[in-house]
Amino acid sequence: MGRSVKPLDALPGPMLFRAVRLLARAPEQQDQRRFSGILVVQAVRACRERTESGEVTVRSVADYMHVAPSTASRLVSDAVEAGYVATEPSKSDRRAAALRLTASGRQLMRSSVEYQTKVYEQAIEGWSPEAKELFGRLLVDFCNRLIDPV
Repeated sequence: MGRSVKPLDALPGPMLFRAVRLLARAPEQQDQRRFSGILVVQAVRACRERTESGEVTVRSVADYMHVAPSTASRLVSDAVEAGYVATEPSKSDRRAAALRLTASGRQLMRSSVEYQTKVYEQAIEGWSPEAKELFGRLLVDFCNRLIDPV
């Protein structure tokens, strides 16, 4: 008796990983340093939104990005050198530096969110408003469960 096997393109798991690989690539017109700058400015903003003190450190960026502190330190240093992030003494820990977005970093933040939103909206073009709203909620919930499992 033959077993019916679905093609890979019909399986949610493999399709998720295929889409992630595609989305994780830097757009061709963008250099790798700018691409990593986007990761950092988005992490700094998200960390600032999550903390009561509003203070963001390399450690909080590492935790948010799920990378080693040494990796976050290198990425943040590159973002500082590129002018996207500035450091200042931490008010709560003398050993740490607080991170903030510069005007250039805020502009990179805005343009990256606009681009990411455009890609998302193009992918769901033609869907009903109800389907878009439901998918958006499910996608955010799905991603949050992957990132921070309960």
